Amino acid sequence: MTVQLVDRFPAMRKILLTAVMAASTAVLLVPTAATAASETAPAVALAPAAPCEGKQAWPELVGIDANTAGYTIRKENPSVTVQIILAGSPVSPGFRCDRVRVFVNPQNVVVEMPRVG
Repeated sequence: MTVQLVDRFPAMRKILLTAVMAASTAVLLVPTAATAASETAPAVALAPAAPCEGKQAWPELVGIDANTAGYTIRKENPSVTVQIILAGSPVSPGFRCDRVRVFVNPQNVVVEMPRVG
């Protein structure tokens, strides 16, 4: 049901993807010297990414067949497991160094840049 609604309403898909990305991004509040002195709001910085082994992203695979993309990813970073997922499908949040999700369209073509996480 959710996938059908997301496919019918592209704006809803964008909102859902934004919500998923926001939920999976850690934010760290970092006080600065100015903050301590002036009691103004602290600066916001993204927490550093977890140190993962091997190649982290494959922008060159967008538009390629999913099976070829999966083979390429496993060849270039053998420490990851490749998950091929239909774009717009719900996924569990959280960052993992041993996972690469490959989002594809119904024709099995990669539509988003695969990356570790």
